[in-house]
Amino acid sequence: MGIRHVRNCCLVLAAVAAATAAGCKGFNENIAIPTTAGILEGSIALNQEADLDLIRAAAPASLKTVESFLMARPDQPILLRLVAQGYCEYGQGFLEDDLEQANDRGDEVAAKNLTRRATNAYIRCMNYGMRMIGEKKWRKAVAGDLAGFEKALKSTGRGDVPGLFFMGLGLASAININRDNYELLTHLPKVERVMLRIVKLNEKFFNGGAHLVLGSLYSSQGAAVGGKPEEGLKHLQAAIAIAKGRFLLHKVILARVYAVTKGDQALFEKTIKEVLRARPDIWPEYRLANEIAKHKARRYWKTRKDLF
Repeated sequence: MGIRHVRNCCLVLAAVAAATAAGCKGFNENIAIPTTAGILEGSIALNQEADLDLIRAAAPASLKTVESFLMARPDQPILLRLVAQGYCEYGQGFLEDDLEQANDRGDEVAAKNLTRRATNAYIRCMNYGMRMIGEKKWRKAVAGDLAGFEKALKSTGRGDVPGLFFMGLGLASAININRDNYELLTHLPKVERVMLRIVKLNEKFFNGGAHLVLGSLYSSQGAAVGGKPEEGLKHLQAAIAIAKGRFLLHKVILARVYAVTKGDQALFEKTIKEVLRARPDIWPEYRLANEIAKHKARRYWKTRKDLF
């Protein structure tokens, strides 16, 4: 499926500064936590960070800091979204990138450990997404049959999109790195239904994230074995259009998933070159995501002979 969507992977880092500013003595969670959540949601400085090593090193502890705020206020909506988003983005932006490299060099021990860690991050993302829209209801729906799941989806509205997206993205990402897990694979049709529902309700959410997931899902296999690569291409192009071509990870996925599935080396090379030539600040608010995209593009370019 190749899902690699990362928006502001370490917005959560702001939690450390916010916690320090709030102080430990006399900490009033009824005032400080909502204030902190507002600071986190409104911050864009970390989205503009260009140093991936800095973010990689700081992200885990910072994510746990925000999660500790959430434990004190379990229904705080901003914190719920940040933690759900943070776990998916950390898994995709760093853990899964490391996993790909471990697989490339044949390091089975490292790959097994990274698969476990990334899966854990994705399941947390999924669970926090469920909490955003009603955990009890959606745990039952995900565990149940497809008909019941579709019925639950019909009752959702535009306000449910964030929770639906992170629930679906977490599940999709866990499936993607556990292709030999039949139990997880049985939930793939539910991922598809979630993303189709989001496209209907608000296709622009998360820079066209639902289109990206659908594009990856449909393009991950050729038509001869049940895939829908041409349908996938339409969704990937829709995601690129929504972000006006400035969100480079969309193009990386088009190259790595669609072009590789189709065996179209010319398209792969053309698209990866576009990413490599793009200015890192083509979209300043998403500098970090675009730096991650360029990092991946450089790695895929070096190993392109193994992909075709």
